[in-house]
Amino acid sequence: GSVAMAVRTVVEVAVHFESFRNIDLFHQGLYHLRSRIYRDVNGRKIVAEPYNYFACSTQVAEDVQKDRKSARTDHHHLIPAHVIEDQCTFCTRSFLIRYCEEEVELDDMAQFRVEIGLDEVDDEEAPLFLEVELMFGDLTRHGGADRFGEAPADVESMEFKCVSTQLLKLHKAESGLHE
Repeated sequence: GSVAMAVRTVVEVAVHFESFRNIDLFHQGLYHLRSRIYRDVNGRKIVAEPYNYFACSTQVAEDVQKDRKSARTDHHHLIPAHVIEDQCTFCTRSFLIRYCEEEVELDDMAQFRVEIGLDEVDDEEAPLFLEVELMFGDLTRHGGADRFGEAPADVESMEFKCVSTQLLKLHKAESGLHE
């Protein structure tokens, strides 16, 4: 008898969200970045699985520990980074934006994995895309950003909507890239 073997390439991509800088957001509120990686094979999306995520900086962990000891709430750690498994997306921690030119250190990293058949490795035929969405949670029903800042409401029930999307094509991902 004959033996059929399927040999596949595994492409792993690590995405590091170092910081977020508010340039022209008009609304104060809670924000986070939602990301997904996929291959486009003849109009069909083959989604990469986010299999790991973590905060890169030890400074972030130290800051969280200090805040736990004090009664003050850190408004950039209200909802921690997480994966939405049924959507194959990674979400950074949620952060409160109040001012123009405000910069928030995130230091969240996610690792994605996608399998590619040896006959599908051609980057031009089936490119790899990184989709990043800016998600916004309106705080007006919680009394606005300033009142929310004094006493954070139930953030788990916050509804977020996409206010901006960026789609990036990752060239030669299967042979390694660093940017």
